[in-house]
Amino acid sequence: MVVKRQFFRAAAAATCLLIFITATAQDKTPTSSTTGKAKAVTVRGCFLRLRDFAKVPAESSGVLKTIHTTPGDFVTQGDVVAELNSREAELATRLAEYDHRIAARKAADSVLVESAELALRESSKAIEQATLNRDVSVELAKSNVDIKLAQAAAKMAEEELERRLESRRQFAVSVSDLELSRKQHAVNTSQLDVAKAEHDQRVQLLKSKSQQAVLEQNQIGADRLKLDLTQARSSDAVSQLGAERAQSAYEQAVNFLEHRQIAAPLSGIVVEQLKQRGEWVEAGEPVARIVRLDVLLVEGFVPADQIDHSDRGAKVSVSGLTRRGRVTVPGKITFVSPEVDSVNHQVKVKAEIQNSELRLRPGQRVDMQIQLTP
Repeated sequence: MVVKRQFFRAAAAATCLLIFITATAQDKTPTSSTTGKAKAVTVRGCFLRLRDFAKVPAESSGVLKTIHTTPGDFVTQGDVVAELNSREAELATRLAEYDHRIAARKAADSVLVESAELALRESSKAIEQATLNRDVSVELAKSNVDIKLAQAAAKMAEEELERRLESRRQFAVSVSDLELSRKQHAVNTSQLDVAKAEHDQRVQLLKSKSQQAVLEQNQIGADRLKLDLTQARSSDAVSQLGAERAQSAYEQAVNFLEHRQIAAPLSGIVVEQLKQRGEWVEAGEPVARIVRLDVLLVEGFVPADQIDHSDRGAKVSVSGLTRRGRVTVPGKITFVSPEVDSVNHQVKVKAEIQNSELRLRPGQRVDMQIQLTP
């Protein structure tokens, strides 16, 4: 009797389950209607899904200092939902900023380069002057005009003396001793002038060599100044690189400080707070979960012979019951599965709908009408 009783109970349960499955299948079976050239397929028993959602992660490790949202709050993409302790990052950023200012000031200060360039220009002018002095000395050293003039004057004085001596030999009283002494003095002076002109020429030759040495010395100084200028420019280039490096370090510090703030990656509603203030958070660990409700996905199943991949983009209207009555919103087909279920010969279909008033909710059961073109 016990066995029979258990058998009848199992049979009754199986019968009820069969009736429920049949009713559910009939409820989900799509119906189609044709209006003009367009064909409408109604799919019942579809479900709404989230299209966009995210667990908001921390981008660096640290103690959770502040939480700016609570579950149910609306946030916009980029809004700060929480902050990590940032005291150390703020100090590092301030130090990096000071280092950047110092490096930038050094890079902008080109006194060494300007001083080296000025010294090199002065050296160039000195070389030009030394070259002129050398050339003048060389020309004077090569000139023997003064020697020839002195020689000519000496010759004339000697000839004049010789004529006076000859006149005196012929006429003893024609030339006095004083006059002869003067003529002899003129000859001696002329000979000294010749010697002086030759001496001056030798001195001028030595001066030309001295001016050449000065010129070479100035050229050596100019070469040294060129090296100083090259070194100054190299130091200036190093300063520029140092400024760029300090700039990068400052930007890195600022970026690290910004990462102490945890921002919403999308606009939506905070539905879950995963961490509490004062807790330690590792980089990449989520602190909150945000869902977007103004755009939702609808999933349903349509007989394979009523829809295919070419219907992607077809318009749909989705309706569901809410607290304030039935709501209908537009959308479009975004996905038609290429795989057909071998048991019921249906394919999965997804549509995207606009839920701007946020009246429909994920997980809700809705009906979808698809407008298909032949």
